[in-house]
Amino acid sequence: LWLAWQAQGDEGYRDRVEHAFGNVAAARRMVLEREALELIREPMGCNLLFRWIPAPWRGTPLAERPVERIDGMNVELRERLKRSGEVMLNYSSIDGRTALRLVLTHPELTEQDLEAVFDAVEAAGQGLQ
Repeated sequence: LWLAWQAQGDEGYRDRVEHAFGNVAAARRMVLEREALELIREPMGCNLLFRWIPAPWRGTPLAERPVERIDGMNVELRERLKRSGEVMLNYSSIDGRTALRLVLTHPELTEQDLEAVFDAVEAAGQGLQ
């Protein structure tokens, strides 16, 4: 932190932090706009936790979904993305559900990059049922 702050100065570091939080807000909005994606919880810091929902369970209450099956599909989706080399996401268990974890701190990350990530997630979900 100290080295980055020294290299960029107060204003440069502030701009970098504001850029990261702007990307978090944009990514949150994009997830909410996509029927196939679900926000797991409100963002904290620069992490966005979301998951892909298969078509048969989109719009259905959580209690009516096969949670373990959807968890497994999200892990497989993440592995497909990793193998493709297109997108690197991590995952974790949050509130008993598997969540895809997107960390948004890269200073050159753009909203177009975020759209590409979510497009890739949806494409990787094709055929998972």
